[in-house]
Amino acid sequence: MKYFIFSVLCFLGISCGKDGSKAPVIPESKLVSLLVDVHIAEVAIQDAPAAAKDSVAALWYGYVFKQHNVQKEDFEQSIKALRSDPKRIGKVYEKVQEELDKRK
Repeated sequence: MKYFIFSVLCFLGISCGKDGSKAPVIPESKLVSLLVDVHIAEVAIQDAPAAAKDSVAALWYGYVFKQHNVQKEDFEQSIKALRSDPKRIGKVYEKVQEELDKRK
């Protein structure tokens, strides 16, 4: 599970780029629960047939962002801002891992 979280974090970091980082839009407490659901969605997306992955991903992410009342752009900006602060993102992901461990 830790490798999965690390790989998703790397994917998000690469997809967001390095330019224009701002302060996180989403408060940390909300971001932790959002990231937990994003990681659960990623597991569900992995099980989708290859031809449907993009559609399934769009549905899952749309559902997760709607449930948390968050815009995709705000999520991406928050992740980009966290990437610029390794200690902070480490603390956030410790909380995410703790929450995922509780749900096993």
